[in-house]
Amino acid sequence: DHASAPLTADVDLRAAGKAVPIRGYPDSPPGNPQSAGGSGEQSLQAVSGGAYPESPGAASSWDGAEQTSPGSLPRWAQEAFQHAQLCCEQQRFSEAVPLFRRILRALEDERQEEDVSRSAVAEVWAHLGVAMQSLDRVAEAVESYQKAASLDPSLHVCFANLATLHAYLQERDKAVEYIERALALDSLNPTYAQIRNQLEAAAATAASTESTAAAAATDVTATPADPGAAVAA
Repeated sequence: DHASAPLTADVDLRAAGKAVPIRGYPDSPPGNPQSAGGSGEQSLQAVSGGAYPESPGAASSWDGAEQTSPGSLPRWAQEAFQHAQLCCEQQRFSEAVPLFRRILRALEDERQEEDVSRSAVAEVWAHLGVAMQSLDRVAEAVESYQKAASLDPSLHVCFANLATLHAYLQERDKAVEYIERALALDSLNPTYAQIRNQLEAAAATAASTESTAAAAATDVTATPADPGAAVAA
């Protein structure tokens, strides 16, 4: 059985002084974390940055006028990106996914001719990852975050989201690796620290359970058989 939906919260997309943060994602703020033992029916929520539309327990300062898009995208791509972003803000993630994909396909054709930065393309991949995660399409979310991070390794929020997804898949080693990479880029981020603490607590619980089971198995093996018991023919 998979674990419950991973702990997530509002965070900045990049380290201080970096480019425009990702906006328009669902969020779960630090003051209202999702419990490690919560319902498995909860949808996966991605770590996000910037200001967002309302979500349960969230304090929103989002204003539709604040929509942004990566600055080095061609104008047509910026307009398409803002349309996809609006779909995300309205929780219409299934409509946003093909828009983000269309932008990425077109950018692949135009990158040799246009001055499109790797970081701008990375942010589109990161947005696609959050849309996929919001739809519980875990494998596609993982792939999108990995592509975003490969294009722009400063996107520490992608590493944090990869950590929560691998934790959800019960792949603890990968989860720890990714949250450590996120913390290496933003060491004071309380959300990342909380995710790491949750992973450490889960590991301690698992180790304790295994130790108890091993001790019980040893006791059973060490208990001598009843000398009066007959062997069935």
